This record gives sequence, C-alpha cells and structure tokens, in this order.
Amino acid sequence: MAMKPRAAPAVLSLDAQGTKSAPAGKARSSDTPRKIVGTDAALAPSAGHLDKDSDAMQREPAISIHHGSRPPKLSPVLLQAWNAFQAGDMNASLAGYQRAAQEEPNNTDALHGLAAIALRQGRTAEATARYRHILDLTPQDALAQTSLASLAPSSAEVAESRLQSLVAKAPQSSAAHFSLGNLYAGEGRWADAEQAYFNALAAEPDNPDYRFNLAVSLDQLGQGKEAATHYRGALAQAAKHPANFDLAQALARLAELEP
Repeated sequence: MAMKPRAAPAVLSLDAQGTKSAPAGKARSSDTPRKIVGTDAALAPSAGHLDKDSDAMQREPAISIHHGSRPPKLSPVLLQAWNAFQAGDMNASLAGYQRAAQEEPNNTDALHGLAAIALRQGRTAEATARYRHILDLTPQDALAQTSLASLAPSSAEVAESRLQSLVAKAPQSSAAHFSLGNLYAGEGRWADAEQAYFNALAAEPDNPDYRFNLAVSLDQLGQGKEAATHYRGALAQAAKHPANFDLAQALARLAELEP
C-alpha cells in the first residue's frame, strides 16, 4: 500500500525573471514544501508558438516553447532560435528571433519568440506589446490571447472569467487550460485544477510539465496511486523533452508514494 504523503508538491510559479517564487497553494502538510510548474516556466515559444501562465491574484508570466510532438516547418533562423531557447541560451535565441523579425516584421513565430524572451527577462511591457501586435495580425491566436489574459492586472474572478472564455473559444489550446489550472491551484481548488491540467495534457500529451502538474493536483486530492503514475510519466517524458519541474523532488515524491 502506498505511503501517505508527508506533503504533496505545491504548484510552482516562476516570476518574470525566471526565479522561483513561493508556492501558490498550500500543500497538504507543511513539513516538506514542494512546487508545481507555473505557466511562466512551462510555456514558451515553440517552433511555431509560445505560451504563458497566470497565478490568481498575483500572476507571473510563464514561458515555454512547445510544438506538440513535432514542430511545424520553420526557417533555419527560427529553428535555431527555438533550439537556443530550449537549451536556455537566451542571448542566442534573442538574436535569432530579432533577425527573423527584421527579415519578416509580421512573422508571428518570431514575435512569439521575442515575447517569450521578454517575459523570461522581466520586460512585461514589451511582451504585452508584442502579444497585442500578434493579435492585430491574427486575432484568433489563442496563445497570445492567453498570455495577455494572464498579464492583464485584474482580480482572480476576472482572470478566471477571461481564461474560461478562452478555453471555450479554443478548447484545443493547451496554454489556456494550463493557465486556468495554475489559477485554480493558486486558490487551492485542486479538483478544478486537476481537470484543467488533464485537459492541457490531452491537448499536448508530450509536455512533461503539464503531466507533472497533473500529478501534483492528484497528489493534493489524496489520489496517490494516480499521482505516482503521472510523476513517473513526467520523469520519463523529461528525458525526451525540456522540463521545468524539479526532477529530484519528483523522484523523492515518487519514492514516498511507492516505497
């Protein structure tokens, strides 16, 4: 029988500078605080798009590039910029996206990349302007809509309403579901967060951060067996795809659940 957890990991929020902030929700006990991945970290520019996160009253942009399982065809410059972002080389990535934007000022992939880097570096005004530019070009861009909804100062109720509206308009947007899940987690609404993370993972099955946050929400709900399955899955996916969650914490938690 699985051991009763000392404390389920808490949702991790990363601020605009990419630093870890305090857990957004209370863990079930306080002796071993753990964290979930914030929209900030789990969403970023992808070989075709970028996402970002929000956290209830104090939302912190989350960045992470994702293509789904296979990125769309990109120019060599954009692909190099995306690869640099994935490797954490922000200078090389920025140079690549800037070059792509100079060659094609209305290229939304380049604009998404520049916005993601601006968020990672704490330049929220620039990121906001770039997302607005993207929406001027492609009004239905769900990632830009989600990012702006997360960045806009508002109450938790307004933020939730905005994200729910985006989910209704773009049910396949993993970014919108993930951001909504982080908002719920920030309020301790773990059942709602679990459903939102499940939807995010269904839309992007290869994302290890989405699976990790799903595991955390299940853990918080006392569903240790299911949580262990997703912790294990997140760790396996992290060996193949970039991940922002703490691998050591995930391994330690898995060991507690499956002694």
